[in-house]
Amino acid sequence: MGRTIHAASWVVPVDGAPIRDGRVLVEGDRIVWVGSADDPDAPEGTVRDLGPGVLLPGLVNAHCHLELSHLKGAAPLGQGFVRWVEALVAARPGFGEDEARSAVAAEIAGLRERGTVGVGDISNRLDHVDLLTTSGLAATAFLEVLAWDPTRTPETEAWIDERLSAATPNSGERVKVRLAAHAPHSVSPGLLRRLAEREDLG
Repeated sequence: MGRTIHAASWVVPVDGAPIRDGRVLVEGDRIVWVGSADDPDAPEGTVRDLGPGVLLPGLVNAHCHLELSHLKGAAPLGQGFVRWVEALVAARPGFGEDEARSAVAAEIAGLRERGTVGVGDISNRLDHVDLLTTSGLAATAFLEVLAWDPTRTPETEAWIDERLSAATPNSGERVKVRLAAHAPHSVSPGLLRRLAEREDLG
């Protein structure tokens, strides 16, 4: 089992204060000690000096909308939420699938470069699950469901089945696909119950 001490000018353990001249001892794939080079109980071993910088646990983006990455800057800011959403919806059809997927791929690369290791991604179609699967990120892709009219529940469930059957084979082990109601006011009570039942079934 490999044993390496990673050293950095700062280590952020999260459960305590940042540590100047910090060190992290890793055995195999487990962190077994965190402290500073001056600690009396500092372990001995091969030191890998990471240089000036901060060593901290991987970041998790718990709520993002990767499939909207191509719309960055397409909606004006400072005019209220409703105007912003309306502008976003109006701009979305003006982009092709290739352009949208390229923007998603670029944003995923940016997440990794900034130290992100996991994402919770809200999606309306799940068209980019394959890009998450090949990214190396751990992810949960939530298929967002919106249907306030109770008569649309069967139609909506058929749409859910279609999207899940297309996306799930591409999800791999590190990407989970789940259902998510848009909001209590935008999903009928019956459909909300059905979403909960379907999630219970795995």
